[in-house]
Amino acid sequence: MNLPQEVILRVIDKFLNVKDSISFATCNKAIWSLATLPRRKALVLKNHSNVIQIRRAKEIIIENRYYHPDFIKHVLKYAINLNHIKFEKANYKIAFIQLFMAINQKCKLTVPAKDLILFQVVANDNCNKHIDIDTVNYGGKSVERMKTPEIVEKDVEEYKQNQKKKYFEQAEKGTIIMKDNLSDILLNHHNNQLFDTKQYSIYNNIHQTNVVLMTGCTDITEQQADELITELCPRFVEFVVVLDGYWFFCTSFCTFIHSRSVDDCADSSLVNAQNEAVSYIRKKTRFGLDFFELTVRFSKVELLATSGFFGPIEGHTITAFFGSSIRKLPTSITDTYKTVVSKEIFIPTAKAFTKDIRLLNQYIKTHSARQWMFFIIKKN
Repeated sequence: MNLPQEVILRVIDKFLNVKDSISFATCNKAIWSLATLPRRKALVLKNHSNVIQIRRAKEIIIENRYYHPDFIKHVLKYAINLNHIKFEKANYKIAFIQLFMAINQKCKLTVPAKDLILFQVVANDNCNKHIDIDTVNYGGKSVERMKTPEIVEKDVEEYKQNQKKKYFEQAEKGTIIMKDNLSDILLNHHNNQLFDTKQYSIYNNIHQTNVVLMTGCTDITEQQADELITELCPRFVEFVVVLDGYWFFCTSFCTFIHSRSVDDCADSSLVNAQNEAVSYIRKKTRFGLDFFELTVRFSKVELLATSGFFGPIEGHTITAFFGSSIRKLPTSITDTYKTVVSKEIFIPTAKAFTKDIRLLNQYIKTHSARQWMFFIIKKN
């Protein structure tokens, strides 16, 4: 092909869709080498930016904090020529900044002055020496090197030490959770239309006070099971789980106790009795079809989510589910469901609730009539 380079690049950039441009660029080595030459002009990152544009980019402009986490990971994986990222606007969140700590090549981050300290703290905590942080004035027209005042450096160091202390304060108990209130994780979040994050706090494993229930090899009686359901399950009405960058808001759940003598409806499980509450996604197959469920386990108790909503921590997407099968889960969870677990289980202040018979495949078993399904009662 004897077309000038400028013509070939313009065809790829302007006149072909994503699929055709990739097919054209990969038809031979010469065109691929040309198509992936580093570009001088900065790439304004869009959700539809294709892999060729990303691969060519030496500079990327981040317009806001609402990109999907998986997309940012994709960009950083394929942007092999990247050496400068410019963040426009302000008020970036820690979870979003954390995504860019995966950079493993020399790269300068130009950030709004308002967010400079936050970016520095995150970069320092991740010990990422590949990143050099500059600041830009609010107008975004002039970039200048800023030296952090000594008093600010002292405040940052004190903040870091306090955060680390808070992170490890429960290490001896095996519970290392830095955020103990849901509003610390879902900052200014649109899902406040569904639930008030300020009313949620981390579950403190109060079930451990009962030695019988926290011992995996000890069976329990029906009376103990009823006491457990009555005392603990109401605390989980409308619980929220934070799992692998996503939040799950549960509006109803069925309770099972993994003891055949008190509940013959509980599925056999490879998960042993848990001393501390843990949530995870499990895969099931029925009639040849695979589906995924959200479960919380503590001691011998299993809470199976049967309705609710979920969405990314950084983003505006909300997806509803009804029944235990959760559809449209991200591949970041479904592809690694065997290793995706979380102890970030948040329970709200006391809620009015009602109970009903559990959702089961069949109702001929001895304990199928137990009213161990919990719902919220909404007030008008």
